[in-house]
Amino acid sequence: MPKNRTPLQELASAIERQLPPSQAERSRLWMEMAANHLEQPGSLIDEICAYMEQFIEASGYPAGPTWALVIKGWKKLKHGENEAARQLLQQAYETFEEWHDLKGQTRALNGIGVINLYNNLFDHALEVLMRARQLAVSIGWAEMTGVIDSNMGLVYLKLNQPAEAARCLEAAKASPEIAPLNLTVIDSHLATAWAELGREQDAEKLLLDTLAYCQAKGFDISGIDARGRYGRLLRRTGRHQDAMVAFDAALLAARSLDNKRLIVDYGIELGISQTETGQLEAAATSLSEACALADSQNLPAEKSRALQALATVHQRSGAWQLAWQAEHEAAELAARAFNEKVSGQAASAGAERAASESAASKVQMRQLSLIAEIGREIAGAMDLESIGRLLYKNISSLMPADGFGLALFLPRTNSLDFAFFIEDDAVIPPFTLSSNAGNSLAAYCVRTGQDLRIGDIHGEYKKYVTDIQSSKPGADPVRAILYCPVRHKDAISAIITVQSHRAGAYEQHHLEILRAVCSYVAVALENARLFAEIKTVAGTDPLTGALNRRRFMEIFTAEADRVRRYGSDLSFVIFDLDFFKKVNDGHGHAAGDLVLKAAADRGAKALRSTDIIARYGGEEFVLLLPNTGVDGAMIVAERIRQSFCDNPVILPNGAAIAFSASFGLTGFCPADSFDSMAGRADKALYFSKDTGRNKVAKERCPSDGALDGLGRRRI
Repeated sequence: MPKNRTPLQELASAIERQLPPSQAERSRLWMEMAANHLEQPGSLIDEICAYMEQFIEASGYPAGPTWALVIKGWKKLKHGENEAARQLLQQAYETFEEWHDLKGQTRALNGIGVINLYNNLFDHALEVLMRARQLAVSIGWAEMTGVIDSNMGLVYLKLNQPAEAARCLEAAKASPEIAPLNLTVIDSHLATAWAELGREQDAEKLLLDTLAYCQAKGFDISGIDARGRYGRLLRRTGRHQDAMVAFDAALLAARSLDNKRLIVDYGIELGISQTETGQLEAAATSLSEACALADSQNLPAEKSRALQALATVHQRSGAWQLAWQAEHEAAELAARAFNEKVSGQAASAGAERAASESAASKVQMRQLSLIAEIGREIAGAMDLESIGRLLYKNISSLMPADGFGLALFLPRTNSLDFAFFIEDDAVIPPFTLSSNAGNSLAAYCVRTGQDLRIGDIHGEYKKYVTDIQSSKPGADPVRAILYCPVRHKDAISAIITVQSHRAGAYEQHHLEILRAVCSYVAVALENARLFAEIKTVAGTDPLTGALNRRRFMEIFTAEADRVRRYGSDLSFVIFDLDFFKKVNDGHGHAAGDLVLKAAADRGAKALRSTDIIARYGGEEFVLLLPNTGVDGAMIVAERIRQSFCDNPVILPNGAAIAFSASFGLTGFCPADSFDSMAGRADKALYFSKDTGRNKVAKERCPSDGALDGLGRRRI
């Protein structure tokens, strides 16, 4: 910097070198320059705002004073003065709108959206930020689009949607010309999103880089925020002592700036970590100080959080009366804060309330109509998958449903048979759980007969189960869950679950909807059971109790149509009892009948409720395995084969007949008919017989290529 030039003069020189064409553009450039100095000590920001007073357009548009309001609003916001910031930015927006300054409107709306975020008005924040983004895109302002994307990412973080937050923040990070200060905000919040998504190492590296950058640039407030987020990451990964050091440093830095909001925030975080490490006396001191400061600074949300944390300290100390008082005060404070926020929107509260009541009434009527429609639709469904699909389609229009499941309860085996489960629009193959499983909420629901409404499974699961099952790899974790038992004649016959990736997704009225639906489901399941019994009687082999060939072919046709529609797997298995003629010749046909019955019974016991076994003719049996690929079918066939070898059939005279079978199987190909699929399975069967019997072989689709020169592989 040349001698005798102040920081203000240096900035003015840099702006004038850009040759701004108007006072409005000159004012905007000053605002952008000022944004990088908001966190630096000294009077430079006040000097910039005073200097900008001179920038008035010939038309009378007070561009400089209006952009100065934006700077002043952000300075207030940085120091936790949310209401003062909102008034300044609202005043600026109205002037920008009056003079049709689209860039000014965009900037002001972005600031108002951030204030809504800080006030925990997340829906309002997203609404305002989306308006700002539409303006930015319409005028081709790429840099500002990135800034708004980053703030939307912050909102999604608060809404416990880390995947969406990461998407927004990564898009913002890739935007051109992001201001250095904004980049630090993006990086520190992106690290938080990554941590929530399980990328702790990436998050830690990014936070440490951000901390170093803030220190180098003198971004004190962003540095405190990054250090605090680093402390949360350390606590999340079990490094509690290191976390306390980070929170202590953040608290010390906040006190040096006299930033009351940050002092409260990190006083609470320190108190929580002290609680988790058993330092209850120190935790009580930290949280009490944070609570008192939040009260003096009119920060109701922060005070409520401090009280909740303090209640935990009292509980662990055995001071139950104090714990109750803290919890009670926190609840009253949260309710009062909510009412104050609502009443603070005086200009639009009446209209919004009327619109809300009208909308709520319409929603309730629509829900009742849809529940009745669900009942009508599923009453006509005669199989479990159709019932499951109809339920999912309708329930997902009534509430968030990233996951949905329908399971039958089978008292005879104390098991839950999930005949239909869908997650993130992908159908999961049927599976079975024990109703005694200690890590299953579904099992808990059956054992207790209770409905479950869980806001965040990670914080609440220990109330119900010893552990929780993880989501499928790569998927967002399930956070909120509903479970509801289906009752028929006062006994639980099934359960329904609805699941969401977003914590707090379900309210009590969602559970009430599910309860109403369950009454219809009970009737539909009973209808499906009776229909299945009638079909079974008509399509059953009288000797073995397995389905007959005609009924098997009907089911094959339906399953093949389902696979063509939805793209799931289907496997066909055929097995033939080895040397069965010798059984009949050596022991008589009555003994042969007992072996056939044993083969059918053992085969059925190895299958799920959705799988099919049929007597194909003589000593041949066939299996149809929905949602099962060839590799899975090999496992099932081998399990049945082994059950034959391990257990001879005992005749009434005490004689034992050992028996075995040869198996052939194949998977469904896109152009398959019954004959083509049965033909491939039959080829594999004869391969088993030709190479020694008592084996399992598979024949792949022609498009899959040969495996061992024969187009099949045996095990």
